[in-house]
Amino acid sequence: MDRRFLGSTISLVFGALMLVSAFNRFPPADRVPFSEVPDPFLSMFNAGVSVILCALAYRSAKRRYIGTVTSSAIRYGLEWIAVLLVLGLVLGRSDLKFAIAYDPAPSMLIPAWAVIAYLTMTFRRPLPKEATDTRAA
Repeated sequence: MDRRFLGSTISLVFGALMLVSAFNRFPPADRVPFSEVPDPFLSMFNAGVSVILCALAYRSAKRRYIGTVTSSAIRYGLEWIAVLLVLGLVLGRSDLKFAIAYDPAPSMLIPAWAVIAYLTMTFRRPLPKEATDTRAA
């Protein structure tokens, strides 16, 4: 494992754990959609998918940044599709205000953190060619 991608690997593991915990909190069949608490399954599911998608997009952007892969329109497009899917998951909830008020971490903070991490990596200046050459003695 490359130590340069340790943070995104940890994020992928946490995203997978969030998905597992979401299915552990699966709502009962008789649950009323707008009850006193937001749907814990939906909140954790959205957080897990958001972290996984943004960690993959971040890893791709970092590979472009350090020069291990070439930049291409397809790579950019797939990264932005992942980010737009995350935004759609978060903003497409019918109970968004309610979920943010009562369960802010998985409903808004975790997806926002994931998108901000990707955007900071995307808009960095590229490294000079000398800094990306790892074959130098």
